Amino acid sequence: MVTAVNKEPYFTIFPNDTTIKVGDIYTSAVTGVDPEGEAVTYTLITSPDGMLIDANTGVINWTPTSVHVGENLVKVQISDGVLTLDSTYTVMVTAVNKEPYFTIFPNDTTIKVGDVYTST
Repeated sequence: MVTAVNKEPYFTIFPNDTTIKVGDIYTSAVTGVDPEGEAVTYTLITSPDGMLIDANTGVINWTPTSVHVGENLVKVQISDGVLTLDSTYTVMVTAVNKEPYFTIFPNDTTIKVGDVYTST
């Protein structure tokens, strides 16, 4: 009698480390297979707040905010219901440098040469 051996699923497509800006929409995907042809599911084991993965398709979606500036570790797990495999990558989030602007702008006024002008 031959007993089948359950082999762990594996990733066929996995994201590379990447860099995005605060407010950018991040979309990526993982795919994988089970050697015995069983259905696989995907889970985020470690991820920044707000990042989601579709358990059936492996599509990952996220929009980082300013609290995510820096390195964000993402650990994804694939499972065939019995065995699992984990893999990690990093999403670096950079701040958006916005141009400065005036919050108060003085009204037009006329002063004499030598007078001191003050605006609040």
